[in-house]
Amino acid sequence: MYLGRQPGSDEDVKVKNSRLKTHGIVLGMTGSGKTGLSLELISSGVPVICIDPKGDLGNLGLVFKGLAAEAFAPWVPPKEDAEALAAQWRKGTAGSGIDLDRIAHLADTMSFGLYTPGSETGVPVNVLGALRRPPAATLADSEACRGLVQDTVSGLMGLIGKKADPVKDPNHIVMSTVLETAWTNGEDPDLEALVLKLVDPPFKKFLPPDDRMELAMKLNGVVAAPSFKPWTKGIPLDMDALLATSPGKTPVSVFNIAHLNEDQRHFFVGLLFGRLLAWSRAQPGSDDLRALVFFDEVAGYVPPYPKSPPSKTPLLTLMKQARAVGLGVVLATQNPIDLDYKALSNAGLWCIGRLQTKQDRERVLKGIGQQKLDDTVRKLEPRQFLLYQAKGGDPVVFNSRYAMCYLKGPFTRVEIAQFVECPLHRPILEPASSDTASSSSGSGATSSKPTAPNDDTLPSPPPSKVDRSFLDPKVVFSARLEGAFEGRAFEDVAEPKREDGVIAVDEHRIWFPLGDSLPSEPRREGDVLPMPPSGTRYVSLPEWLDETKELSALKKQAADGRPLQQRSDSLFTA
Repeated sequence: MYLGRQPGSDEDVKVKNSRLKTHGIVLGMTGSGKTGLSLELISSGVPVICIDPKGDLGNLGLVFKGLAAEAFAPWVPPKEDAEALAAQWRKGTAGSGIDLDRIAHLADTMSFGLYTPGSETGVPVNVLGALRRPPAATLADSEACRGLVQDTVSGLMGLIGKKADPVKDPNHIVMSTVLETAWTNGEDPDLEALVLKLVDPPFKKFLPPDDRMELAMKLNGVVAAPSFKPWTKGIPLDMDALLATSPGKTPVSVFNIAHLNEDQRHFFVGLLFGRLLAWSRAQPGSDDLRALVFFDEVAGYVPPYPKSPPSKTPLLTLMKQARAVGLGVVLATQNPIDLDYKALSNAGLWCIGRLQTKQDRERVLKGIGQQKLDDTVRKLEPRQFLLYQAKGGDPVVFNSRYAMCYLKGPFTRVEIAQFVECPLHRPILEPASSDTASSSSGSGATSSKPTAPNDDTLPSPPPSKVDRSFLDPKVVFSARLEGAFEGRAFEDVAEPKREDGVIAVDEHRIWFPLGDSLPSEPRREGDVLPMPPSGTRYVSLPEWLDETKELSALKKQAADGRPLQQRSDSLFTA
């Protein structure tokens, strides 16, 4: 990798890309040239996955053959001259010893994908696929499987604003057990299925029903929100596909998360790193750099102890273990004091630019054991860096080379859509259709949609004098979920007479278990059906509920507006 030249000379500063196998750190304040240098590091000729919290790594896709003005024009601000900018780039790259053939080669060999999890502005990402059963090799490795479960559940907990300890928090433990049990049973769960399993988990009681229900309702609230729909569409988090090379092409996948809130960012990054870690554990050893992970503006995702967001544990584990299989990690930040010391100490290559404070310099130089370089780092100019390699020669100062891609700054939503629509920027993975996504599974596992009891018979409903309505299978806890749900909607109809003689109908839905935590809700049109859905199975009503006596009492309670009384702590359906 050609990083630049030493000040006052034409001597190039180069580093073998295999050095990144020991991981790298790029440090520098705003205006130091950190982004430009980072983009050159990830143009190392191996598959790259980038996490982009700021939104400017899409610039890596702006590589223009010939550096012609017409290629720059769509991306240049209205008040700037595209021809002047193109001339500036031609002069800058030539001054760094980069000819047009080299730029054309990069454009031809890079397969670039710009993905926007949680948004359809670019190419969306189906995060529900990240809950699917992992490959058999991961399941066979109990440590790897439990690590993936922990990372996945930590992300889900973060999504609902819960900072849960994987070892001590009962909610985390229950959800982890539900997910691991589903995978062990050969199921291929999605988030909706997990919500139902939380209500009636396939194991002995551990968490009280009310607590399980509260957790299920919080998750269900996320799933039911219209803003969550983009999370269910797009490409799967399939590391094999994202890192697969094709003849003459090297994939570079940028996950732009600038549009997400903090909880959503941690949720996605936790899932991504969990899958990356599981992928790395299934790879054979390698002396060469096989792939690279680049995390820009990483501050906040791997903070010092005791903070532990969902991304921290899998990221630190990657830096500790992944080098053995040829997976390198490069972290970039302008706030090194906000990084956990374990991340700093696991990096073998450092590019240190201008830093904001004396505390930042002290933290960095102490981390590499080079306090004597404080004066050198303090005097660095913009686009100057100190290169330090833990095992590879003396530290050297260099001027970073001119970027081969156009550095326009962060992408707006309009620019992301413009970029993705360009035929030259066809993504590495195309979003699957809804039919394909719902029927396919990378592991060949069975679907985990809720199913009826293992009974080959379909008995008729028991005789009753009570009018029946049947809950639509797509409705549960006010969310629209696919799959079967064994249940019957109990409706209460109050008919107070009005002065005009028109009957006013007040309908209620009563959920089991009967308790204050699940009050009756107004019914929405289409929630219940007059006839049972196809494949319905019936189970007996609880012994305490006599159809004539108890249902009449329930009707009266609902009509009077009084809360229903808890009669059973068991979840059942009828």
